[in-house]
Amino acid sequence: PFICSISILDSDILSTTNRENDYTLYARLIMALQESKPKGIGIDHIFTGNPQFPGNSLIQNAVADTHTVYFPLIPYQGNYHLHPLISHHTQKLEKNMLWSPVIIKDGTPIEANWLLAPFTALAETARGLGHILRSPDPDGIDRRIPLVIRYKDGYIPGFAFRMVCDYLGITPENIHISFDHTIVLKNAEFPYSGLKKDITIPIDRQGNMIINFSGPYRESFNNFSYQQIMNNQGRLRPRLYIDDNSLIFISSQ
Repeated sequence: PFICSISILDSDILSTTNRENDYTLYARLIMALQESKPKGIGIDHIFTGNPQFPGNSLIQNAVADTHTVYFPLIPYQGNYHLHPLISHHTQKLEKNMLWSPVIIKDGTPIEANWLLAPFTALAETARGLGHILRSPDPDGIDRRIPLVIRYKDGYIPGFAFRMVCDYLGITPENIHISFDHTIVLKNAEFPYSGLKKDITIPIDRQGNMIINFSGPYRESFNNFSYQQIMNNQGRLRPRLYIDDNSLIFISSQ
């Protein structure tokens, strides 16, 4: 796939809405990107704001209309006394976030006790949800990433991993996990070429994959700012190489 990233600055949000927790700008960007029909749009932001704000209903409608948007989950491992609303909220989302892959060999996957997720009405309309748990080395550098973590009776995929599996037409029953060995994506199908094959990813006992760095971030992927993407009419600027084979990652800075 063609992978690109879009950065949203606080100044972009405030110039659009004058409210930090009003997500009108995100809704406009999602709707504009749909002109190119990308395979997936991953937004690295936890939308926990008041769903009654006008901008929040706009993003909810935009996500429901496109069905290509993915949101992150923040897992927590501590033993906390959960507020009943948080517990009820995550229970409603379990159908959209929990996987039941084929476990060939057990290991010691990272376990989450509770999750921070987007507000329910938004998360329920997402194409998918995935965790953004980091697993840095003692020097603070990220050299590995957990592709799946354990939650209750199932597994939650990593944020980008969830998007890639959907891109390849992989469902949980076609994911075979041997902890301390491999994750195999059975019969993955590459769009357009029609090629089908198994993809094997080495993992450790916790389900971590070693990151294969492509190079410096700014030089390895196509990076755009919000202002570069949108023109004054709220539409995509012409000649941007974003198409129906694209995976787009949006982050706020």
